[in-house]
Amino acid sequence: MFTYILADMKGIEMQSGISVVWRWRVAVLYLVFVYLTLPFARDIGTYLRSLEMLRFTTLMIFIVVVFTAMALNMERLKTMSLGSIISIVVYLILSFSVFFSIDAPEERLHIVEYSVMAWMFHWALKDTMKEARAYLAAFAITFFAGCGDEVIQYFLPDRYYDFRDVLFNAAGASMGILFAWLMVRTGDAAEVEK
Repeated sequence: MFTYILADMKGIEMQSGISVVWRWRVAVLYLVFVYLTLPFARDIGTYLRSLEMLRFTTLMIFIVVVFTAMALNMERLKTMSLGSIISIVVYLILSFSVFFSIDAPEERLHIVEYSVMAWMFHWALKDTMKEARAYLAAFAITFFAGCGDEVIQYFLPDRYYDFRDVLFNAAGASMGILFAWLMVRTGDAAEVEK
């Protein structure tokens, strides 16, 4: 089924020339990467905590993701109106607030990884369906991927299913969708102003 959907999308390309199939591959590879780290994440977290580096590491991952997102959208950012820039700043303040309101560094990573995942799935979907459906589908895929993450953990030794993690994953997915929406909206506003 999934292969059939991708085969139908081969001809659809973004303005930059990146095919939908390639975008799906990147998004799915990211999901696979997240799943493959599950057996090792607890040990890595314990090791970083023993070095008193876990909080610092999660903060650095968050900062790298934020700056990478901004760098990938630099051309768009240059042409934005003041209102669009204010929207992005408010989003960044919200993101930092959510990130720092969570005490456990491991839980902070849920926000980051599922925010990136939702953005990637939106990126894969945005040229293949109507705008609202792309946002909803990206959120749904990411939400179910987060549920799958927790189900996998249930079967791993030294890991367990935690419904709170599902909520953190959903919060991260929401933030990723909000970022995608802001980038589309601010990009549309920049096009209108030209």
